[in-house]
Amino acid sequence: MTPLTVATLATAVLITLATGIYATLCRELPFKPCRRCQGTGSRTTGTVFRKLRACRTCRGTGTRLRTGRALYNHARRIHTEATTTTMPPQRDPKQPPHRPGW
Repeated sequence: MTPLTVATLATAVLITLATGIYATLCRELPFKPCRRCQGTGSRTTGTVFRKLRACRTCRGTGTRLRTGRALYNHARRIHTEATTTTMPPQRDPKQPPHRPGW
């Protein structure tokens, strides 16, 4: 094996390991502390008269969804919408069909 092959293989293993660890982290701990308010859920506004307001980034919760979990939720939602079939509403056969404008 050449040094380039060993380096490429080692890099691939490290990337796979890091991706697996991050995926596990997103599954077990989907939320992380907000960076803007440091997890407190509130921010001070203004320079002279300081007011305590809810953080806009986390909407006052102090946590926010991890990027990997948000991507997973989005992909799952797309898959569910693509594979779920819904039946159109059934019309009562005793009533005449609806004709708009009549």
